[in-house]
Amino acid sequence: MDTAKNNPIEDELNAIRVKLYEQTKDMTTPEQTAFFHKMAQDGLARHGIKAKYADPVSARR
Repeated sequence: MDTAKNNPIEDELNAIRVKLYEQTKDMTTPEQTAFFHKMAQDGLARHGIKAKYADPVSARR
């Protein structure tokens, strides 16, 4: 029995993945990073979550 053929959750996740690919396929890596960073910030703000961000330079030490 293959449940993956009729899995609406997996279908929705695949649709989201394809949509994100289409939105970002022509972006440079820095543009993609900014895109996903903004998306994350918007989601956090929408849910009233405050986040602390690590300093990537000091984190490597």
